[in-house]
Amino acid sequence: MACWQEVRALQGKNLRTLDRHKPFGIMAASESEVLIRLSTGKVRSVGRGEIEGAFDALRRTGEINLKEIEKRHSARSMAYVAAILAELGGVEYRVRPVRLLYQPKQTVDAKPKRASRASQGRPALSPISVNVLRLIAEGRTYEQILALRPELTYPDIFGAAREALAVAGDDPVVG
Repeated sequence: MACWQEVRALQGKNLRTLDRHKPFGIMAASESEVLIRLSTGKVRSVGRGEIEGAFDALRRTGEINLKEIEKRHSARSMAYVAAILAELGGVEYRVRPVRLLYQPKQTVDAKPKRASRASQGRPALSPISVNVLRLIAEGRTYEQILALRPELTYPDIFGAAREALAVAGDDPVVG
């Protein structure tokens, strides 16, 4: 399954659950399971079938919530499965309630050709800025953004705002 290769690539990464922001780490990812270290220090195994089953349902329907993951795929580890799936390509998430959304990557033929912002002479947003602005649009505070994405800093958040203003054609205030 294509998603398992992406899941295995998460080995060594530290993640957080989507709604409660509890940290956990992906210790190992084999052909049959993912071993995660919980914030309590305990190690838990999450089976490949739990993750792939939830991903297949998400891909088929375009959306899955935490209760569905719990009921149909992973009764014990649903919050961790959801956080892992949120890291995969084409997957976005929302909180209150937690739900995952799947938007597959468009192929060139499936989408009408349109010039990119950069090719039109306008700057495009960096991937970091897009991610930061998405979190802000969800109503997250600076602290929540930094807790969700520990690799980010306050200057990244401020930079995203400046970049958005530049793309909108408004000179950002520098101070």
